[in-house]
Amino acid sequence: MFDLGNLDQAGKLAPRYTIATCWAPATPTFAYEPTRLAEHIITQDLHRTKGSFRQTHYSGEPALEVQHEDRTLLFPPWKFEIRGPLALLDLLARRGLLCVLGAVDTQVFWEILAQLLDDVRYRPGNQPFTSDNLSAMFGEIFERLSRLALGETLNLSDCGPLRRQIPRVLPLLPTQDPSYRFRSVQIRRGPVFPGIPASSTARRFSDMVEESPPWMLILVPE
Repeated sequence: MFDLGNLDQAGKLAPRYTIATCWAPATPTFAYEPTRLAEHIITQDLHRTKGSFRQTHYSGEPALEVQHEDRTLLFPPWKFEIRGPLALLDLLARRGLLCVLGAVDTQVFWEILAQLLDDVRYRPGNQPFTSDNLSAMFGEIFERLSRLALGETLNLSDCGPLRRQIPRVLPLLPTQDPSYRFRSVQIRRGPVFPGIPASSTARRFSDMVEESPPWMLILVPE
């Protein structure tokens, strides 16, 4: 996602698309924003929520080994590389006239939302979002969004002002401003919606008993 330069140079990508989409944004890749959370804070929270982990090799290939409860799990070596939602939002806003994030899990959703709302109180330094503090952090916005039933829709601007200047964290292009914004952010609750494409991950959410219903974000860059 963040190494598109070679494809651009090869003429395989258009400079801009009508719609740019990301289905099931990866956790924890986009679940922590490194501009507000120090590296050691992120690492501590990963150990707390995911278990102990280390880089290893499996069948001669590099891998990430995670000890989660009583299970040892193997992932690609980049699984716990943190990019944060600002990188994802920056990429989508550059590439799409309309941006769609589907099957967004709870942790990624609230970290993204903190970057879309204008009030800086939603972006506290070195304080990861948890199920215990989300209500206090987001207040009435948390209560309002929590009441959304599956299939319901809400415009984020009805909850509070949208952020007027979102900083770019990807390398600037010659003609780009150092900040941008979204003029519209629509939130939908649920993994799949009638008449709208969905990823294979979205279709599996009904069988994921440990996961709460995900979210969809539809964003229009200015």
